[in-house]
Amino acid sequence: MCTLLLLAVLAGVALAGAAGSDGGTTVTVTVSGSSPVPGSSASSPVHSGGGSGSSSPCYWQPLSTANSGPSTVPGTWYAEICPGFQPYLPTQVVFVPTSPASAGPVAVVSPSTVAEQAVRSISLPSPMIELNPSPDSITGLATWLWISPGIWHSYSATASVAGISATAWAVPSSVTWNMGDGNSVVCDGSGTAYQVNIPASVQNTSCSYTYETTSAGQPSPDGDPDDGAFTVTATIVWKVSWTSSVPGEGGTLPSLETSSSVPVRVVQVQSVDSSG
Repeated sequence: MCTLLLLAVLAGVALAGAAGSDGGTTVTVTVSGSSPVPGSSASSPVHSGGGSGSSSPCYWQPLSTANSGPSTVPGTWYAEICPGFQPYLPTQVVFVPTSPASAGPVAVVSPSTVAEQAVRSISLPSPMIELNPSPDSITGLATWLWISPGIWHSYSATASVAGISATAWAVPSSVTWNMGDGNSVVCDGSGTAYQVNIPASVQNTSCSYTYETTSAGQPSPDGDPDDGAFTVTATIVWKVSWTSSVPGEGGTLPSLETSSSVPVRVVQVQSVDSSG
């Protein structure tokens, strides 16, 4: 029944690039774990914690072992199935011709299509938000913003289809901080952690924000109207590039994003005049 349903969809699904063959009628997809880019400046260990990205890699499922392709060329149709998207419905379909050895080379799956498969298999972490002052920010005083540096490195995945492999790299580029009061800050890196055991006068950060108003009257996490808080959202922008086993094939792909949010209570500290 699943095969019949997939075959019924073929007419409405555009083929992504040419079909390919490795000399037989099988297509395999293998996905590597996330890892830093070789030679990158990242010094943190590999970390592939939860976040966006496919936790179950896509795979190719044969639709028929005796199906004709374009121009009645013998071969097999394969559908790309991605768990977690739409079960039983292919995201794309390719045709792999059955070619005898004497027939010479046949067209292969587009390397860019394989790269897109690799991108969908990268598991990227969501930012772990850190602030100081904490737990409350103070009006008129700069709030330091940073995310856990352990996730600030590159992640990769490799996919192989019909003898063509492509590796996609996701590199953290910047963090956009939506501060919940209608303003936002864009920082080029993960930010600098505030050290509570070091005098503030000898510390600096390039990623901070100063609230001008309190969060009074904002929604409260615990339902107490006196504990209103702004929702602060940090969004990491990941630049994506890819390389291929095909000489000269590679480039960039649309950026990816991962986000997380925390409530931040902003208060005003009243000064006390003790001169009288």
